[in-house]
Amino acid sequence: MAVSLSIYASPICKYVDDSRQRFNPKSRRKQLLGHAADVSRGIQSTYQPILEQLLVGLSSSQKKQTLKGFRTIIGALVLLADPLPVSSLSQLLELDCDDVFYHLNNFPSVLEIPENADSNVPIKLFHLSFQEYLLANDDGTNKFYIEEKAKHVDLLRCCLRVMTGGSQFRLKNDICQLNEPGVLREEVDPGVIQQHIPQHLAYACMYWAHHLRNSQMRIRDEDEVHTFLTCYFVHWLEAMSWSWKRKEIVNTVLMLQDLVGNPESDGKEVAAFVRDARRFIFK
Repeated sequence: MAVSLSIYASPICKYVDDSRQRFNPKSRRKQLLGHAADVSRGIQSTYQPILEQLLVGLSSSQKKQTLKGFRTIIGALVLLADPLPVSSLSQLLELDCDDVFYHLNNFPSVLEIPENADSNVPIKLFHLSFQEYLLANDDGTNKFYIEEKAKHVDLLRCCLRVMTGGSQFRLKNDICQLNEPGVLREEVDPGVIQQHIPQHLAYACMYWAHHLRNSQMRIRDEDEVHTFLTCYFVHWLEAMSWSWKRKEIVNTVLMLQDLVGNPESDGKEVAAFVRDARRFIFK
């Protein structure tokens, strides 16, 4: 019981203390006491008053817009396979870095937030119970609910966009611009690799298939994933190899085999592609 109480107590204490001194601790204590009757609801009674503060004084349209931003930014944050700094998260989501940083600063009691938007320190949850709260909507009353499968679809598409989009940081032939086809990974300065494969692109390469699997989508002929594989598979292999992710290449291709639609109908072409990809990487 002591462990569970510490889980609830930590965000509540941070919320009341408000180290950034934006709110009166007395008024916050009073607000929390108003939820005391709901203590039996566990994490809901812990996080709901913290999040409700985000909507105080807003009109209906402003609340709708705020909740949309919350689901876009915080929804992505809680489902990332690996924590990212503010700048990398912003690039992954294709949002303004300062806007993302400003939004995150509404939640110092539940998130470990760096001091500035340019920091390389990743944003982390203080406790996984915050994720549990956002992904649960058993009674249909959680207005901050994040629909898990739909958000994984969003993150998959963010990853595909990052890898294939118009930015200078995308998958392409000779991604590190070495102009030396036979050069070994060990002969290249790690700084050069990081310069051409920044953190948001590295994340997209590493975890797009993770988000595909958790979205419970199936790959079908000529869909966005099949198109990506057809056009960028070799470039993806190159980027992953520069990042020393050869084991992850194998795991991803094996995963894709399980995610193909019906190989006898709408997944026939992509199933053949994945079989060829598996043969290629196991040569």
